[in-house]
Amino acid sequence: MVNNLYNQDIEYSLLGCFFFQEATHRLHDVQERDFYFEDCRKVYAAMAKCIAEHKRIDLVLVGTYLDDNMRIALIDAVSSVSTSANIEHYMIELKSLSLARRLKNKASGFVSTGERLTVEDFKKVVDDESKQSYVSDIISESDIALDGFVESLKEPDERIKFGLRTVDRVTGGLSIPSLTTIGAEPSVGKTSFFLNLAMNQEKSVVVFSLEMTSKMILERIMSMDLKVDYQTFRSSDFKQSDYDAFLGKIKKLKELNFHIFDNIYNVEAIVNVVAKLRPKLVLIDYLQIVRTLQKQESKRLEIAYIIGTLREMMKTYECACVVLSQVSRQASGNAPTMFNLYESAAIEQGSDCIIMMDRPYIRHKDEPEKYPPEHTVILIDKNKFGQTGTVNLRFEGKYQRFYELEKEQPQRLSQISTQINIRDDQLPF
Repeated sequence: MVNNLYNQDIEYSLLGCFFFQEATHRLHDVQERDFYFEDCRKVYAAMAKCIAEHKRIDLVLVGTYLDDNMRIALIDAVSSVSTSANIEHYMIELKSLSLARRLKNKASGFVSTGERLTVEDFKKVVDDESKQSYVSDIISESDIALDGFVESLKEPDERIKFGLRTVDRVTGGLSIPSLTTIGAEPSVGKTSFFLNLAMNQEKSVVVFSLEMTSKMILERIMSMDLKVDYQTFRSSDFKQSDYDAFLGKIKKLKELNFHIFDNIYNVEAIVNVVAKLRPKLVLIDYLQIVRTLQKQESKRLEIAYIIGTLREMMKTYECACVVLSQVSRQASGNAPTMFNLYESAAIEQGSDCIIMMDRPYIRHKDEPEKYPPEHTVILIDKNKFGQTGTVNLRFEGKYQRFYELEKEQPQRLSQISTQINIRDDQLPF
């Protein structure tokens, strides 16, 4: 049924789109009042209840909230579309018709009272209605969050684990969503560390490698996961069994929706890729190379804008985002802390977790007996979701892997503050 103020086909089609997994998150971009037909409003309300109770949207679960007559409308909605590709068009049309109906009702109110409706009056009505629509959307989202809070506690939070027992115990794992920064000087092994994190996942992962090529990233992955000597990739001295193992690993990566991009440099393009692929873990190597299409007056403002955009991305698309970062030259000679991060203020404020890496051997190569090359110190310098402290790891360069030392016990920052020059009033909370 189509009219200048309502369109049943649009309403059914939009409801049908919400049954596709990739479109379910758009449900609350519209409201129940946007639907003109009663059966469509009730189907929408049933969908909203499923989301509030952390249930998936499917024919059976939504149908439990509807009577027999409304279930007919539900079936019509499901069968009305075969793809969610046109969801944006349906939403625009639905909201436009909904706004037109509300404006008509407002104008009718003026006529019924005998008042004269001037152009300025009409502009004010439109402005007021637009503002109310925005506020209603925000309040609706707030109500949904409140209603779903207790139900959300019944399921454990999804976390990204490092696969390193003590690191996972101290950090609690990375929350979804969250933004984590890993900082270190060159040659410490931060790229290998975050690839170790990636290889510990059975979830979809996207790597944005702005410094290294995809081939270089895959060489490290094959080395650490298949225990192939990393130096062998320089000579390409492989056996047929090695090539078979590489092909098997590539197949596994594809099954996990693991993607590497080495030609994307601006944050807007990164967000677009994440919006399309919907990974659970996003890795960016490294922050200071990322650019933006928005012109900024300084590098500090550019970093702040990029961090803000990444935070919005991880909340919108529910992923854990991990970015690598350079440290400033001030850290030379000492173990780096988060205060040594390049353009640290924006990173400190925008990161949920900050992990600093240090290999003392890099600064003391003339004392290998005192400072073993494989010894790596992980400093969890800020953590909104767990503890802070240090963990000692062993880096095996041959396979590009990190291992925990036996009987490792994390130190609290209060115990090591004098060693790494952190004042008590600078300790993260």
